[in-house]
Amino acid sequence: MAGRAILDVENLHAGYGRIGILAGVSFSIARGELVGVLGHNGMGKTTLLKTLIGELQATAGVIRYEGRDVTRVRTAHRARAGIGYVPQGEGVFPDLTVRENLRMGELGVIEPSAVPELLERFPILRPLLDRRARMLSGGERQVLALARCLAGRPNLVLLDEPSDGVQPSIVDDIAERLQVLRSAWNLTILLVEQDLKLVATLAQRVLIMQKGRITDELALSALGDRTLISERMGL
Repeated sequence: MAGRAILDVENLHAGYGRIGILAGVSFSIARGELVGVLGHNGMGKTTLLKTLIGELQATAGVIRYEGRDVTRVRTAHRARAGIGYVPQGEGVFPDLTVRENLRMGELGVIEPSAVPELLERFPILRPLLDRRARMLSGGERQVLALARCLAGRPNLVLLDEPSDGVQPSIVDDIAERLQVLRSAWNLTILLVEQDLKLVATLAQRVLIMQKGRITDELALSALGDRTLISERMGL
């Protein structure tokens, strides 16, 4: 691990109405780590991220961010504290331009704007600055969603399926630039992903999720063994 824990999750439960999804999730992430979460559909991965950011209310358990209990803290306050969230699919404001989306991402940030650096890191966005987000390709929207999140200068990024609907060349580009930014900004990233190649490229360790629980943990050395991963995921 790269440092002390930035996120501690203990016995977390959450769901939708009377339908329970998370059934006692516990794990910890050190500052500067990139941790992957693998599991087939319906196991609670997206629900976990939504609960961590506060879009879903935990029904039991504790979420600690930088040592502070944020379990009942509102989403906006978690974001201001340094937790960024890139949801699966449409993580942008479709009727705003690329430039406006990036400005929305840095609202409330006191530090100098990160947008110039982000445009250097993600040059695909530069010629699109005055184009509305709904006019972008799926890959361009995903890059914009990530850049918009990073414009807020988060310390912890919750990243949900960045490869979904994105062509492989852009996925590779996202992976390369995330590696650089993680090092340069000392980012901590929790990555939910189905693409084993992307997880193996980025993650330092991987949590396996089944039926709303973390059931196993794999080291980087095990990520090339697809048979082992399938067995651990219950496939």
